Amino acid sequence: MASFYALVLTAGPEPLATLRDAAIGGEAMPPEVAAEHRRTLPNALLCNDYGPTEGTVWSTAHSCRGDETGASVPIGKPIQNVRVHLLDEHLLAVPLGAVGQICVAGEGIARGYLGRPALTAERFVPDPYGSPGDRLYLTGDLGFRGEDGEITFAGRLDNQLKVRGFRVEPAEIEAILHGHPEVGTAAVVIGRPRGGDTELVAYVVPRDASRPPEDLVEYVKERLPAYMVPSRFEVGPELPRTATGKIDRSARPDPVSALSERDVDALLSGLLAKGQPR
Repeated sequence: MASFYALVLTAGPEPLATLRDAAIGGEAMPPEVAAEHRRTLPNALLCNDYGPTEGTVWSTAHSCRGDETGASVPIGKPIQNVRVHLLDEHLLAVPLGAVGQICVAGEGIARGYLGRPALTAERFVPDPYGSPGDRLYLTGDLGFRGEDGEITFAGRLDNQLKVRGFRVEPAEIEAILHGHPEVGTAAVVIGRPRGGDTELVAYVVPRDASRPPEDLVEYVKERLPAYMVPSRFEVGPELPRTATGKIDRSARPDPVSALSERDVDALLSGLLAKGQPR
């Protein structure tokens, strides 16, 4: 991903004039990669592909438009002869828009891991949605499906956090934040305030820096249980990223403003008292 982005940025359109198709995979694609490709090579198709090696490399594909938003470009819909389910820990389908584990079935699924029967039994399970004998591969990746049927990658199961005795998936909270019309991108991490207890902190980059979202806490509260609502919402100009373009969760962005739940609720109450629209 990073290599292709660097190639497009440095080479420009002339050396790549004969390029017709590019297929990218291996990590989440930031929207700016698709946008730069569209600006530089408007006549070349760019596909964002996803799939584990256990599923013979590719399982889904998304044809990039260049105007994608959110934390990453969608990974798309299943390719021919592949079925992709988004399931909870009981292998039940999650609702539309909810985060679930990406599970792959159909042609191309491996038989298992050579010489590792225990791991094979753990990751390759009978497919409850297929025919007798079909296998379902549990990728450990998370995603959510939009109304258009396209899937967006949303992190890893092993990135789950434990806060106040509850197991929390940051990607599920981030998916809700990205649904807010005034949020450009967001990341949720564990914070450790003075006193020792852990808390969830949401770092938010607004679409318009001059208009930070004022109803964010209420928006999240309406869509998530109380234990998943971040204790703090910090608004800033950008999120730190690694050299490959991924969000660097070990770093902390410098906030322009930090709003606690109490701060935002007070702000909302003040606006309502003045009769101002939210």
